[in-house]
Amino acid sequence: MKKVFNLLMCLLFAFSTMAGVPQLTVEQHLEDYDFAVKYIEDNYAGFLDKVVDSTRSDYEEMKNRLRAQVANGERPGWNAVAEYTAWFNDRHLKIQQSYPNEKGEWVNWTEHFMNRKGIHYEVMMEYEPAAIACKVTDKTFLIRFPSCDSDISNSKWIKESIKQFKKSRCENLVIDIRGNRGGDPRWTPYWALLYDHEGVVPGIEYRNTPQNLSYIIDEEKTYKLKGEGHRN
Repeated sequence: MKKVFNLLMCLLFAFSTMAGVPQLTVEQHLEDYDFAVKYIEDNYAGFLDKVVDSTRSDYEEMKNRLRAQVANGERPGWNAVAEYTAWFNDRHLKIQQSYPNEKGEWVNWTEHFMNRKGIHYEVMMEYEPAAIACKVTDKTFLIRFPSCDSDISNSKWIKESIKQFKKSRCENLVIDIRGNRGGDPRWTPYWALLYDHEGVVPGIEYRNTPQNLSYIIDEEKTYKLKGEGHRN
């Protein structure tokens, strides 16, 4: 079975939907599971931070349990890999795979495994305050920035909020981002207000492995062929 891995900020697994997956033997499912586990253990940048002395026994138990389930024909390889990647609790390490639940409804694994610890965001109270930029005391200015994906998060609004803060001459600044789920990096103009020195954004972290190096070299060649120059 062809295995397609796309290494972006870290390892992203992408499999086709169940309808397009060929019928595999138990041995083939086990081969896929073993391949994915080895690839992550060898190349995933976060592995050495996630699997430490205090978590190693839990990790080994989970890994071996899933392998036994695949070997016994209790679940397909991709299904076990989805739960395996969920253990790391990293949105950048996941299988993007839809599967039918007990009601026959199609569910995305991304949504499924992020709730593995019983955190169900759909039943949590939504905090959706209005965006605001104003003085709250003679010395304190408030910028409430609740969304990166709405009209209030456009660059014009952000620049205006910064302009009002500077005009106020307040000593203190509070930037309230409660309820903000992230999104486009429109918030970067606020950085200059938060640092008393030049800020540095670290690059993407890769483990120095032959597979990762091969991927980076191939990506660089592709960008140069497209005339896009060096990519940081």
